[in-house]
Amino acid sequence: MKTPELNKDQFDHLFPFHLLADKNLMILQAGRSIRKLLPDLIGRFALDAFQILRPKLSSVSFDDLRHFEELIIIQAKGNKPILLRGQIEYIEKEDQILFIGNPWFSSMDQVIENNLNLHDFAISDPMIDLLHVLKRSEEHTSELQSP
Repeated sequence: MKTPELNKDQFDHLFPFHLLADKNLMILQAGRSIRKLLPDLIGRFALDAFQILRPKLSSVSFDDLRHFEELIIIQAKGNKPILLRGQIEYIEKEDQILFIGNPWFSSMDQVIENNLNLHDFAISDPMIDLLHVLKRSEEHTSELQSP
């Protein structure tokens, strides 16, 4: 069975928080929603833009990352310390690595502060369900605290 091919727009729609890097770890492509948060990613050295929080790695190189098969959590450096959790996939044909992830927010306030809405997330992103739960929880807490 042949694997279906996606054009850039389709891929961007399915994975709005993805990053694509070359063997020098230069960011070649970034998903539409991560570009909304961090508009200057393209052309940057990935390790200048992000730090790897988990797992703790003694070294980080293209070769280390292309063989990586665990959950990875990265954090944007700078004014917007956005957390992303996901996985890395090596694209052998292009000799590139692809990070496909989701942002991690602990409150609706963080989503609002970052000017994100539900359309900025992939439909399949479990964060959408969590955001609905957080929103309801915050509404109920607010109702309980009002006199």
